[in-house]
Amino acid sequence: MESWITTKHGVGKKMVLFKKTFQNTPIIEVALSRVSIGEGIEMHEHESKSESYFFIDGKAEMNIGQECLFFKKDDFIIVPPKTLHSIKNIGDVDLCFLMHHIEEPTFKKDNGKLL
Repeated sequence: MESWITTKHGVGKKMVLFKKTFQNTPIIEVALSRVSIGEGIEMHEHESKSESYFFIDGKAEMNIGQECLFFKKDDFIIVPPKTLHSIKNIGDVDLCFLMHHIEEPTFKKDNGKLL
């Protein structure tokens, strides 16, 4: 199994469980993520992928678009592409969640088929 690595945001750690290696799946990455008490990932967006979060432990505050939402163990949310979002650990233990990056389907203009 992979080891814990720092996220590209420079905050928190993740263990990549699956990384897209072929074209027959819209799933880009599945990772177990951990954010320390008081840490957070700043507002950002993804051009062409959605992110889903399944919370395993801890408490999170997420800003999604203009909304501030709160999550705890066993909660789930999907953040669509092109949506500003951030996440912060507001609990008293490490925030742990399973995250999926899912590529949005694109269509060819000439025949409407998935690429």
